[in-house]
Amino acid sequence: MKQDFELLLTKKAWENPDFADLLASDPEKALNQLGVTVPEGVKLKIILQKPDTLYFTIPPLIRVSFQKRSLY
Repeated sequence: MKQDFELLLTKKAWENPDFADLLASDPEKALNQLGVTVPEGVKLKIILQKPDTLYFTIPPLIRVSFQKRSLY
């Protein structure tokens, strides 16, 4: 499902320069046009990729504590 939405979003931005501009300037409003509601407190950052630039997204570090348990 995530890939389908990313494909839809990319296709719409490629086909509609006004939508692409809105996506860059006000992503929440752009997503609302597609029927997507962004939960309160969620920040959006949509980057329109440049052909000569590589982008990497590093997810936040999640620290998980494990309790030492005996296997027997």
